[in-house]
Amino acid sequence: MFHQNSDLEGLAEDIVASNADFVTLQELSQDNGPLLLNLKETYPYQLICRSKKVRGGTAVLSRVKPLENGVCTRDYASARLTVDLGERVGPIHVTSVHLSWPYPREQPRQLRDLLRDLEALDYPVIIGGDFNMVPWSHALSSVAQASGTRRLGPAQATFQLGFVPLSIDHVFAPYRGLVQTRPRLGSDHLGLRAVVNMANPN
Repeated sequence: MFHQNSDLEGLAEDIVASNADFVTLQELSQDNGPLLLNLKETYPYQLICRSKKVRGGTAVLSRVKPLENGVCTRDYASARLTVDLGERVGPIHVTSVHLSWPYPREQPRQLRDLLRDLEALDYPVIIGGDFNMVPWSHALSSVAQASGTRRLGPAQATFQLGFVPLSIDHVFAPYRGLVQTRPRLGSDHLGLRAVVNMANPN
């Protein structure tokens, strides 16, 4: 979202128009918190993992009633909600992730915490977020292995570091699917919308 998002109204409209079943948000701050109220009617179930850090926390929004209370990991680098999608799919976890930049920043520790959490899950998981890491990295390979997922493609630049376009926002799922970019809408990152074939894991 960007912690000082300048187009919350446009972002809310785009999220609703996307017709997504779940929304994963990063950089949830006091400034952009009103977005959640604007989305409450469409997404009545909201796991909000707030952080006192400047960049804020994470959140998962759902149209589907969760099976249990959500989980916020240490320092709110990820939020996880568990829902039941019915007989054909069953229960799944939906996780929002925001990792810091690599060494010397906090990413190595956050990644260890995330991998430990993913390895302990008992249902399939869909993960969306800002990983601050490129597709071919060891970090993302570790996420896929720990969660039993694959990174959905194609890889697309979502953030501009100076003159260098970077693909650092990703969606992982155990099923096939495609990812499309969304406009920035007040953020410094492009958004992502994933279409996942939940009924066919092959």
